[in-house]
Amino acid sequence: MKVIYLIFFSLLIYSCNSQEKFYQIDKSIENDLKINKEADEMSKFGTGNLSYYTFSNNRMEKMTNDNKLSDSDIKKMIDTTNVLLPNVCHCQFKNDTIKISGGIFYGGGIGYQMKMTKDEFDGQIILASDSKTHKKTKDGEFIKELYLSSKNQDIRFYDEPEFKLDSFLKGKIILTSEEYFTKSSNGLEKDQMIMKILFECKLSEYDGF
Repeated sequence: MKVIYLIFFSLLIYSCNSQEKFYQIDKSIENDLKINKEADEMSKFGTGNLSYYTFSNNRMEKMTNDNKLSDSDIKKMIDTTNVLLPNVCHCQFKNDTIKISGGIFYGGGIGYQMKMTKDEFDGQIILASDSKTHKKTKDGEFIKELYLSSKNQDIRFYDEPEFKLDSFLKGKIILTSEEYFTKSSNGLEKDQMIMKILFECKLSEYDGF
C-alpha cells in the first residue's frame, strides 16, 4: 500500500510541475539564430541583443492566397519561415519579471512586448500608424498605437531561462493576437495578426515596470 501511495504522490508532483511551465526547450533555436545572423550584416556590429521577426495577418493572406487559411495554417507557415527581419530589441529584468520588447517604427510600424515570470506570460503585438488605421472594437475610435493581447502563444527557449541580471536568453515565440479592425477600401475589415519572434539577448536592469 505504501508503494502505491508513493507512486501516486510522485505522479501528482510530476503533474503539478509539468503544468507550471508555459514554455518548451527547443535546441533548433541555435540554428535559426545562426541562419539569421549570417544574413544580417549589422549583427557583427551590434551590442549582443539581437532580434528577428516576421508577421502576417488575414488581409495579407487574402492578397497572396486564394484559399482561406486557418490560424494553424498561417502559424505553420510563419514557423517554417527561416530568414526574418532584423529589429531593435530590449531585454530587461526587474524583481521576478523579464521584459522583452522590440520592433520597427518610423512614423508607423509593428512591434511587440512580452513580460514573463516563472509562472506567467503576457504577450502583446503593437501596431502603429500616424494615419490612425486600426481600432480594437467595431464601435471604438481609430488610434495611432494599438496594443493587441495575444490570444495564443507558442513559447520556446534554447535553455532553461534564468531570472537574474546579466543572464542570456535565446528564444522563439509565436504570438496570435486578438481580433481588431482596420480601414480598407471595403470600409472596415476584421483582422488578426500572427508574429514570430526570434531573439538572443542579455538581461539588463529596468526601472519602468
